[in-house]
Amino acid sequence: EFATARDCGITDEMLEAVAAPLGADVTFFLRGGAALYDGVGEHFVRAYAPRKDAVAIIKPDAGLSTGAVYRAFGRGQIFSRSDIVTLLSITERPATELLKKMKAFGLIEPVTGEGKGRYRFIFEASIEDVG
Repeated sequence: EFATARDCGITDEMLEAVAAPLGADVTFFLRGGAALYDGVGEHFVRAYAPRKDAVAIIKPDAGLSTGAVYRAFGRGQIFSRSDIVTLLSITERPATELLKKMKAFGLIEPVTGEGKGRYRFIFEASIEDVG
């Protein structure tokens, strides 16, 4: 819809093919909205209806490896406070506060049977598939 909405004579797929080498996030932002991408983020899978609940954006002072973040906190990954301390290079107190806030917003859930203080992110629990 990006390209066709501007009557420039190219398709969205053509534009995404040109944008993909610049980075997976470029193709995502060209399409916009809430969506699931596959591969390294260059293959559009489906769109979702916008969420009406809270969203948390965590921005540490230093840069992070996208791969490391997904390995530590991706779909189904179980993590603890110490994982947050290590990945974000923060002390235990702010990591504990972050966990409390993420639980309060319904972003994470405790995991049983994996030891005390283990969590995982809640994915797509309230997202409606629109495509």
